[in-house]
Amino acid sequence: MFVSDKFRKVAWILLTILLSGFICSLLIYALLLEAGSIAISGCKKIGFYNYCLYNGTSAGCYCITDQEGLTAVGLNCQKGLLLSLVLTYSSLVTFLMGLLTMTLALSFNERTLWMFPQVFNGLSLAGLSVGLLMYLCLTWGLYDISELSTGFLALLLAIVGLILLSSVMRHYSRLTANPFKSTLTDDTSDQKYNLVV
Repeated sequence: MFVSDKFRKVAWILLTILLSGFICSLLIYALLLEAGSIAISGCKKIGFYNYCLYNGTSAGCYCITDQEGLTAVGLNCQKGLLLSLVLTYSSLVTFLMGLLTMTLALSFNERTLWMFPQVFNGLSLAGLSVGLLMYLCLTWGLYDISELSTGFLALLLAIVGLILLSSVMRHYSRLTANPFKSTLTDDTSDQKYNLVV
C-alpha cells in the first residue's frame, strides 16, 4: 500500500513537471520566437506586433506602423488591441512565477506553498484566454482561417495544457492532506501501529 501511494505521488509530480515544461515551451515559441504572429500567408503577417498586409495595387506587402494606418484598415479600437497584448503576454510572466512557486513547494514540502502555483496558473489561463479571444475578435476581418499560423496553434495548445495542469494540480492537492509526506513520517506511523497491535 505504501509503495503504491509513493508511486502515485511521484507519478503526479512527474506529470505536473512535464505539463509545465510543455506549456512553457509553447508560450515561449508562440510569443517570443514567433513574435506573437497569429496569421501568416506569404509576406502577409498579422500578430500582436505585426500588421503587414497585401498591397492591393502592386506585388508585395506593406506594413502598418502607426495608428492612422490601423484605423484605415478597420482597427479602430486601439485600447482593445493594447489590452489584448498586455493580457496575452502577461500570461507568460504569471506562468513563470507559477513555476517558481511550484519549485519552492516541491523543495520545502509545504502544502501552503502548493496553493500559489494554482493561483498563478489560473491567472495565466485567464489572461491568455481573454487576451487571445479579444485579439481575434478585433482583427478577424484581416485574415482567413486558413492563414492561421503555428504560433496561434501553439497558443491554443497552451490553453488546453493550462486547463489540464490546473485540474491535475487541484486533484493532487485534494488527494491527500499533505501531498509531500516524507518517507520517515510514514515509517514512524507504521512502527507506532505495530507497537499498538
